[in-house]
Amino acid sequence: MRAEEAWVARVGAHHEQSRRIQEQSGWAPDESGRYVANMFVADPQRTGDPVLNRLLRAVSPAATVLDVGGGAGRYALPLALACKAVIVVEPDPGMVRALQDQMARHRIANITVVEEKWQDAHVDPADVVLAAHVIYDVVAIDEFLRWLTTHARERVLLLATMPWRMSVLSAFWPLVHGEARITLPSVPELLPVLWELGVFPDLEMLSVHRPDPLGDRDQALAVLRRMIYVKPGSEQDARLHDALTVLTDEAPGGLALKDPGLSREALVSWPAA
Repeated sequence: MRAEEAWVARVGAHHEQSRRIQEQSGWAPDESGRYVANMFVADPQRTGDPVLNRLLRAVSPAATVLDVGGGAGRYALPLALACKAVIVVEPDPGMVRALQDQMARHRIANITVVEEKWQDAHVDPADVVLAAHVIYDVVAIDEFLRWLTTHARERVLLLATMPWRMSVLSAFWPLVHGEARITLPSVPELLPVLWELGVFPDLEMLSVHRPDPLGDRDQALAVLRRMIYVKPGSEQDARLHDALTVLTDEAPGGLALKDPGLSREALVSWPAA
């Protein structure tokens, strides 16, 4: 099986499991609350962020940046302070609103927002193309990687955690749903796909990624219900309460997973075609 085929099969199996569990548990997206875009807001003038510092070294004051799936501007906002202009392609309305609020708050005017999926976005190439934590559930992975490459004049920068960043919640699945979670692919599966495309990227291991605390018990339950598809008051919800007791401890900032495991943030980069 080609690496691209294995990627597509893995993502498809993950989505099929999600669909089946949602159906079995009676969970529905409108019951989980809107996606909390503010969880992805960060100070554009922050210091001490090793990932951001590495991205800043990749752009010049005269550079343009295309941020694909830029969300609430975690990287687009500080990059805009350091370069000529940033274009953010982001389809989620909540994320776009959070980004625009931050642009206004920090008086950053050199960001253009394209509220489209990458497949539908008609944007000009930029010097640097950034895709931060968006690859995991991309089914058309070949097409996506080619799209990134053809839209870069100088270099593509792709950030991802190893393993998939939400693997940290996989421990809840056997206790709540009675089966192991099918995790999404990440960097180890991405590299062979790139090689098949004739792209031989640089790989840099950046910071160790540690999950943030889940907040107090009510906040933790709200987050976990949304992330692992649990309807409040259901049998799965009762099991989730028990799992939360088993798998977390009290910590500064709220409940924290006892054994979250360590993941690393990786920068995969390659020159424009």
